[in-house]
Amino acid sequence: MKIEKATPTVRARVRRSRTIFANSILALLFSAAATTSLLAATFPSPINTWTGTSDFDSSESPTFPTLTGVTGLTVTGTSDGFGHSHFGPATFTIELFDPNTATWNVVHSVPLDGTDFHYDGLAITFAPRTASQIRLFSDPFQGAAFHNWGDEVFTLIHDAAPAPATPTAPAVPLTLHVVNLGAIFSTLQSGLPLALAQRDLLLDTLRTATRDVNGRLFALRAGLSLTDAPAGAAGPSGKSVATGKTSKAPVSVEEPFRHLVLFGSGDFGRYDQDSTGTAQGFDSDVWVGTVGAEYRFDRHFALGLAASYINSDTDLGGNIGGIRTEGMAFSLYGSAVWRDFYFDLLYSYGALNEEITRHTLVGSTASGDAENRSQTFDFNTGYTIHISHFRTGPIAGVQWIHGDLDDYAERGGGSAALVLPGQSYDSLISNIGWQLSCPIQVKFGTITPQIRASWVHEYLNSPDTVSVGLQQSPFASVTGGTVTLGKKFNASADTTAPGRDYLNLGAGLATQFGDRISATLQYETHVFQDRATAHLGSVTVSVAF
Repeated sequence: MKIEKATPTVRARVRRSRTIFANSILALLFSAAATTSLLAATFPSPINTWTGTSDFDSSESPTFPTLTGVTGLTVTGTSDGFGHSHFGPATFTIELFDPNTATWNVVHSVPLDGTDFHYDGLAITFAPRTASQIRLFSDPFQGAAFHNWGDEVFTLIHDAAPAPATPTAPAVPLTLHVVNLGAIFSTLQSGLPLALAQRDLLLDTLRTATRDVNGRLFALRAGLSLTDAPAGAAGPSGKSVATGKTSKAPVSVEEPFRHLVLFGSGDFGRYDQDSTGTAQGFDSDVWVGTVGAEYRFDRHFALGLAASYINSDTDLGGNIGGIRTEGMAFSLYGSAVWRDFYFDLLYSYGALNEEITRHTLVGSTASGDAENRSQTFDFNTGYTIHISHFRTGPIAGVQWIHGDLDDYAERGGGSAALVLPGQSYDSLISNIGWQLSCPIQVKFGTITPQIRASWVHEYLNSPDTVSVGLQQSPFASVTGGTVTLGKKFNASADTTAPGRDYLNLGAGLATQFGDRISATLQYETHVFQDRATAHLGSVTVSVAF
């Protein structure tokens, strides 16, 4: 399976989104309050409200009205803001910008080499300065040198109130617009690809459960269960006996016809699908256990009922998570023969539950549960040609599946948690091919090997639009200490199914022990299908009464 890896650009974008938006959103405050003869101007965290380089090696506050006589600075907060030297010795400074001289003046300096300097609680005094901006700075460039500045407040002590730029102009609140890029990235790179893959893995699971209930299709092709043979012909075991002391040739005596058959089977499917478009690729293992009964009214017609327990485990590519599916399917089928033709019709109702685990790719994990209901109609027919001991002929079939996957909301995942709307999906496939069987008489009964090949075509794999949405808006506006969330974020894309045509190759071996017990072993594989492969196997044991 091809799994795409994140590029360095994407990883850098994710790292920045985690740094910026994991911290609380704070409004930009600017106020001046008298303390005896001095005034104080306060400024919040540089990481949330100041401008700076993409790696926050330096961060500048917005320009504020010029302050004169600035003589002191304090830093307070609870998020433990600190500076760290990443690549050798560096000097970390706090500087004030003097608009009169257009220069940055250092008011605090800390040389570091591999250690941290924690700024919370810092209080310094210095010679009077004039200032209209404050900044954090590292020299030389360090890259992400400052950390955890979520709620720090900078306070400048000065002895004169700033002169307003326009004395008569009213104060205008400053509005900051914040975007949670990490949550949006998670939606596009993890949530949407998972949602697009769900219908394909559900179809694979349902096809495994109804592939050949009770091995009846194998038996019909080989003429092992129902037959148009007249009374007195060889029975299911193929035996004939000689009667009468003067008989010169054996006379075939029909063995007792047994009407009721109880059966049990186990099926396994291994599916590998590559990423297609936005849909994420996956590897899926499907296990099915089936028990049931079949009643043969005569040698021409039979009805069967089966219940199947289904369990599958799916790993999604790109390290975005996995899906565990569990549930039941109930099937009803009827089989009939007329001359050398056979006909078979099956209906199955499935009730499955998905347990979804999704890695958000921004440091959290989300989970959810979704119910799935499905209906399957399967029609198969064929014609048997008898050539010596061989039984061969054409085979054909049509299968239609309709399913409804309920909507669900994820738990956990933080700001990247999603709401996933329900989906409806359909599949209509046809197959046409040829089979060859050869019953071989042995002492204990009959051994029948079989090989077959059929070309499969999917008619209903046109694109459908699938959407997902964040539970919490990633857009926010901050005005005067008030946070207002914006519109919800939704993303959608069209499904892209694997190739619609492929060759289905199958082989099997049926063993009849007397006229009561039989066992069938089968294997199938899909070849020449674009972006997908499949391997399926089953074993069935039945007892006639």
